[in-house]
This record gives sequence, structure tokens and C-alpha cells, in this order.
Amino acid sequence: LINRPETAAGATHFLGRLTKELNRASEAERYLTRSLALLDLPDTHAELGQLYIRLGRLSEAKQHLDQALRQDPDHYFA
Repeated sequence: LINRPETAAGATHFLGRLTKELNRASEAERYLTRSLALLDLPDTHAELGQLYIRLGRLSEAKQHLDQALRQDPDHYFA
């Protein structure tokens, strides 16, 4: 089951959200970036954008938030 891209992407996205909320930014970035490599989803772009805002990396944040909105113009988090 973990060999399916959508399952692996979902698991790494969840770990990224969890580590982001635990203020473990470098781990969160690794998980979210890995999730995007597996499956390009607007939720993951939005999470990564929010992480980059916390880190003051505003240019990168804007890129990911813009991508989330391109993929889903009504995205609730972007």
C-alpha cells in the first residue's frame, strides 16, 4: 500500500503538517517537499507556503501559495 504514490504522498504530507505544528521546521520542509515530489497537490503547496512564511522565506512562500491557488482557486488555506 505504501508503494502507491498517493498513499506515500499523503503520509509524508501528514508528517510534514505534524512536524510543522511541533515547530520542527527543517523536518517539516523535508516531508512536505518529498510529498510534492510524489504527488503535486495544492494542500501540500499551501502547507509549505505557510511554513515558509513562519521562517521569513517570503519569496518561496509566495511561489507555493500561488501554485496552490493555480491548482485550486478556492483553496481555503492559500
